[in-house]
Amino acid sequence: MSETNEHSRLFLPSKSSPSTSTTEVTISWSNLHVETRNSSSSCWSSISSSCFRRHKKKQEKSRILLQDVSGTARTGQILAVMGTSGAGKTTLMNALSGHYGDNLLVPSGNVYLNGFPTTDTERRKSGHIGYVEQQEYFIDTVSLEEHL
Repeated sequence: MSETNEHSRLFLPSKSSPSTSTTEVTISWSNLHVETRNSSSSCWSSISSSCFRRHKKKQEKSRILLQDVSGTARTGQILAVMGTSGAGKTTLMNALSGHYGDNLLVPSGNVYLNGFPTTDTERRKSGHIGYVEQQEYFIDTVSLEEHL
C-alpha cells in the first residue's frame, strides 16, 4: 500500500470551524508492553582486561516498564493519566505517540488509530497525536493546538 493511502486510511475527514480544522482520531491500545534495552557500560579510558572485567559486572538487564496495558481515548474526551512518580505515565505516552527519545525503549503490543493497527513511524509522522507534558513550557503567543 502506498504511503499516501496508508496515511489516509488512518484518519476521518476533517471538520472545519472558522479558526481551525481538526481531525477526529480515536486511539486505542491493547497488551502494550514496554521494556528497556539491554545496555552495558563501556570503558573509554583504556582497553585492558581489568577494565573489561569491571564493566562486565555492571551490565544491565532489561527492565519491564509497562506490562499488559490497554485503553482507549476518543475525540472530545479528556484523558487523565495519573500515577506516582515512576509509575510509567511518560513511558505510556511515549509508546502511544511513537517517540522513544534515545531509542532505549522496546515497545510491543497493539496501538490503533481509528481502529486500524499502526506502526511507531505512522504515529510519529501522522501529525495527529500530541500530548502536553507536566513540565512543558509554553510560548504565550502560540496556541495550545500549535504547541501540540
